Amino acid sequence: MSPHTKISPSEDDLRAALVALKTRYPSLGIVKTHSILLASYPDWTVSEKRTRKVLQSEGLILDTPSPQATDFVYPSSRLIPDLDISKWSSKVQVRYYDKRKGKGLVATEDIEEGETIWKEDPFVLAPEWEIYDLQVSSAACGYCSTPLDMSVEEEDRDWRVVAGLAELGLEERYKHGFSASGAPEPDRESWKKAHAVFLQAFRLPQNPADQKSLAKILKKPINPVIEKALFDYDGFLRGLGKMSLNLESHGGLYTLHSHLNHSCTPNVSVRHNDRRTALSRITMIAKRSIVAGEELFVTYVNPEMDVRRRRRELQAWGFGECSCVRCLQEAKHMKPEDEGMDDLAAELKASLGVM
Repeated sequence: MSPHTKISPSEDDLRAALVALKTRYPSLGIVKTHSILLASYPDWTVSEKRTRKVLQSEGLILDTPSPQATDFVYPSSRLIPDLDISKWSSKVQVRYYDKRKGKGLVATEDIEEGETIWKEDPFVLAPEWEIYDLQVSSAACGYCSTPLDMSVEEEDRDWRVVAGLAELGLEERYKHGFSASGAPEPDRESWKKAHAVFLQAFRLPQNPADQKSLAKILKKPINPVIEKALFDYDGFLRGLGKMSLNLESHGGLYTLHSHLNHSCTPNVSVRHNDRRTALSRITMIAKRSIVAGEELFVTYVNPEMDVRRRRRELQAWGFGECSCVRCLQEAKHMKPEDEGMDDLAAELKASLGVM
């Protein structure tokens, strides 16, 4: 081969190179990313069109919404760079669909009904109150998979996972979810008080004992980017929305589980089978046979609720009106009913900004 001959890289090599570039330069557009790619790999010949196609398939293009697109806000979603799915399962892969739907998981092989697809420990554990009370009283293990003394690489890795979680802030949720239904203004004063308590606990403790305890946990300064995202008031509201949107029912945040989309007829069940050894560990089990290439779904709401209530809870998080086969069929037979209590519950939830 002539020393001046250029080669066309494989899809895997090109994808890996572009993901690495976007991880290092996340704000660059397609043209600049393409230029840096060619400068970094002078022996490669890659068209800008091919670069665009790979960036789109990986969900790495920064969209600029048009004025018409801002009428309704959906939860934002992005891919997690360098995510190694193989440590959980070889049976699934991540796929980016579009700006509205975001990312999801699809089967890479046929999966039988009842088969375990993967098991996963949380990277953040926020237990429900009943479990928390047991932990405090030493009647339950304070199990948490997050190490306190983290290296810089581990901190960056976990922050990439957090940044990749689906997001809809509390203000956006009210504006595009509850506000449309005529719900009252949320209790923003409670938000501000919660933010103040959060700062006092994790950033500016008032008494020396708390300051000493926090210093033992942190051990080193927080990355300025992470610090702003965590402690800025707007970042705090986005963080609350992100936690509520991604928490599994028992209170954990899970890397691979957070990629799963909703269906009112899910094909995957989330189980807590390891009750004696690791209550927070989840096991994903196929509810029915799943063919290769089919998307995996869980349900975000109680599937026993009627179509009206399922749709209302989904709309409150900006997912729009569910139009799955089940919802469409049940809507045909939907009867008018007294929704007074449901409306009252919705108003209370909206005022507090919780589900």
